[in-house]
This record gives sequence, structure tokens and C-alpha cells, in this order.
Amino acid sequence: MSNERPIQGELQLQCMTALWRLGEASVEQVRLALPPKSRGAYTTVQTVLNRLVERGLLSRTKSGKGYSYRPNVTESEYLSRSI
Repeated sequence: MSNERPIQGELQLQCMTALWRLGEASVEQVRLALPPKSRGAYTTVQTVLNRLVERGLLSRTKSGKGYSYRPNVTESEYLSRSI
């Protein structure tokens, strides 16, 4: 995707890594998949995921009262474009 912008910061990278591993997940599922020392508040993780959506790296769909997030690009595709 030509309009995607790079990952910025450790928490964005950890959220992307969690979603690459999970495939698709809610905010709480991503939050619980983060390393314990990086497991911030629900709203912090939600903000990071929404920023990754704005960057074109994730997409989200309505799921119940919340959203489900999934990567738009695989980890290997992202890494090959970053080099």
C-alpha cells in the first residue's frame, strides 16, 4: 500500500506484532497480548490502534459494541518495504 506510513514508537510496534500473531483481535485482546510491562490502559491501546488505522496499517470493522482490528499488510511485507 503506497499510502501507508511507517510504524512509530515501541507501543505501535508491539501492537502490530500482536495483531500479526493474532490475525484479528479486539482492543482488549491486543492489550492482553502485549508484554506485561507495556500493557497500558484500554484507552491507550485503543488510541494506538486507531492511529495505525489512520496510517493505513490496520483496518477495523464494527464488532458488537467495539471494533475488531486486523493488519492490512503481513509482517514480512512490512519489513521488506521498510528496508
